[in-house]
Amino acid sequence: TTVTLSDSSGVQPTFTAPDVDSGGAVLTFRLTVTDNEGLQSTDTCSVNINWVDDTPILQDLAINGASSVNEESSADYTAIATFSDGTTQTVTESVNWSEDSSYSSINASGTLSTSEVTMDEEVNITAGYTHNNVTETVQKAVSILNSSFTNLPPLKPVIDSPYEGQVECDLQPDIACEVFSDPDGDIQGQSQWQISTVTDFSSTVLDVTNAEQLTELAVPHMLLVANTTYYLRARFYDIYLEASEWSDTVEFTTLVDSNDVDGNGIPDDQEVDYSVDVDGNGISDIDEPENIKTMQATDGSSQIGITIDEDSTDEIEEIENVQAIDPTTISDNLDRPKNLSFGLFAYRLRVTTGATAKVKIHFSRAIPNGSRYFMYHTLRGWWDYSDYVTFHPDGKSITVAITDGGLGDSDGTENGIIVDPGGLGDSGTTSGGTFISGGGSSGGGCFITTMQTRATNHPAKRVSSCYQDIILKVATSMVGVKNILINLWTNTKESI
Repeated sequence: TTVTLSDSSGVQPTFTAPDVDSGGAVLTFRLTVTDNEGLQSTDTCSVNINWVDDTPILQDLAINGASSVNEESSADYTAIATFSDGTTQTVTESVNWSEDSSYSSINASGTLSTSEVTMDEEVNITAGYTHNNVTETVQKAVSILNSSFTNLPPLKPVIDSPYEGQVECDLQPDIACEVFSDPDGDIQGQSQWQISTVTDFSSTVLDVTNAEQLTELAVPHMLLVANTTYYLRARFYDIYLEASEWSDTVEFTTLVDSNDVDGNGIPDDQEVDYSVDVDGNGISDIDEPENIKTMQATDGSSQIGITIDEDSTDEIEEIENVQAIDPTTISDNLDRPKNLSFGLFAYRLRVTTGATAKVKIHFSRAIPNGSRYFMYHTLRGWWDYSDYVTFHPDGKSITVAITDGGLGDSDGTENGIIVDPGGLGDSGTTSGGTFISGGGSSGGGCFITTMQTRATNHPAKRVSSCYQDIILKVATSMVGVKNILINLWTNTKESI
């Protein structure tokens, strides 16, 4: 291409290069100058410029839309192209749409129409798009849902223990319901347990949904307070997350605590004497109960003091109670750490609702090298919580961070109360198990948070959505025979 520029204004001439192919081109420029008398200069030297097409290149293609569609209905899908310059563009009308099921069809605008099916059917939607000789193809799996299935909820649970009106109930009772029953014959998926001090359950001291403790639940350490009336209810979920009615509410009252006569929040048989000053401030711990609560370890070999970390004076209102726990009284040995140097200890904090609080824990002797901090509670078992613990340079103290209703709070409820049983141990386990790093009532271990999400477009039985979601979460926290049972159930359901 030859282009002649003519400019007598004295302004430098400009030049717009012609379009080139994607491979680029070499453009040659030559310049001559003509004066007012019409005399023309000789050509200057030629300059070659390598001109490259910078048009963005197609890099990716995605299909957006629902992953399931009811039979005899339709759903719209869009195609999104991504280019090398980071931009995206909706190209729905420019792609080639196709699908691979006799129960559906898709038009040029990305609308999928489905026909009647006798059971859930899978269809793969394919979109192909070409831009500047570059083609991308993408596929999306969609379930066509058979709407003829219905799913009845499980029968309402019946609580056997504690019984209605029970008094002098243990501070760590075992809750028990009658066996699960479902009119469809479905198996149980999970259970929800609530304990409250008010009859309408507008606030709770315990609210957990669990796929492990289905008809029985051991209440966590230090959750309940002595000489207090509580209200208990439960409900069951089938494997498709269909919920039963709540059980009838059971009222019970805890025993009068005779093990803390002076009411200082430390069991009488775990009190320390005036010689103990674990925080090293020159004042006997027993003389400053408002600043530190110090207890004897259950084996009598050491003392543990609980204080409010200086960073949490605004979040923690009070350390209500502390207690040393004998590890031998805990029957759950799966993933139990070795060498619990100071045994287990627990504390109950009153905090700003929802706050992340920090407590500083002092020990009367040096923490063994390589120690890690482990939590335990009856809903989840043992897990390594060291990611949220600071080991201080003095070698005799740590700071633990816990979030009300979340990270590290064993009651699983955002209620202004934090209960945290834990201890220091070796990274090995007595059972050869694997620890789940981190903590929080929603992850790892055998604890599973409330799963209220149902299949988006259909409330009936959905092996491909709800069921798989449960299985995924349960399977990650179960071992051995539990996995075998899950596989057996899946194969049975597929056969049906």
